[in-house]
Amino acid sequence: MKRPQSAARAAEKRANGSGSVRLRGKTWTARLSLGRAGRRTFSLPACRTEHEANARREVLAELAGRLIAAGQVVLGVPLLEQAAAREGNALRDVRLAIDHLCRGEARARATGETTFAEFAERVLSGELAEQYPDHVKAIQSADNYRTRLAHVLDVLGPVPLVRFTLDHADHAMSLLPGHLQPGTRQKIAQIIHRILALATYPARIISSNPLPRGWIPKADGEKAKGYLYPDEDHRLMRCKAIPLCFRIYYGFLDREACELMRPADSNGRIWTSTGEP
Repeated sequence: MKRPQSAARAAEKRANGSGSVRLRGKTWTARLSLGRAGRRTFSLPACRTEHEANARREVLAELAGRLIAAGQVVLGVPLLEQAAAREGNALRDVRLAIDHLCRGEARARATGETTFAEFAERVLSGELAEQYPDHVKAIQSADNYRTRLAHVLDVLGPVPLVRFTLDHADHAMSLLPGHLQPGTRQKIAQIIHRILALATYPARIISSNPLPRGWIPKADGEKAKGYLYPDEDHRLMRCKAIPLCFRIYYGFLDREACELMRPADSNGRIWTSTGEP
């Protein structure tokens, strides 16, 4: 008499070769049996046709079978979700992560999700530029970016990208020190927006940028700009209440520094060090 298959072995067999695809709205999905993890539906945002969806389903089934055989399918579900959405080098990275998990060389997070801080470091270190040279340029002044991001990393750093919302970003911006200039606040917001944009594409970690158009604050570009008029320069140089060393310094800046710092006449003409416009 033929022995009946155990439930676990039957589930493993289904996960290794079965499953189905379905078009929901404009997005293809794949549904697979994952043994102890039950039946799961995966979104396939990169697939445009049923043929492409079936090809990706086969990839997911192969990866799921390996995870089930290694007893890591529960921890590996988030990685399968990423494998369903990624392509190219990003899909290769997911395969490597599954390899490590199956060999017991690494353990996935309980959520299996990349945090904002982790992805930001991939951007700032140049790793993302190396991975996607056609779409990402290496950052030349990464230290400046890190200094600005330091203001928000305590709040945003631990947040998984797939759970990142507009409320997270608004809360982080609301906690910025009050002494920061509008231009600095704008640059911090631009960095946050850029990191999330790269997580959307080319990294494909999230499906869309949670920050809407117009979220980046506008900076007041009217910084103090001025120069001394000739009569003001004359009074400054004669004022004995100001220490001589400072008067010499101011006089040097007026006459020898950048042109915007030199005295001008009432018509806005820049005066030279000879006193002639």
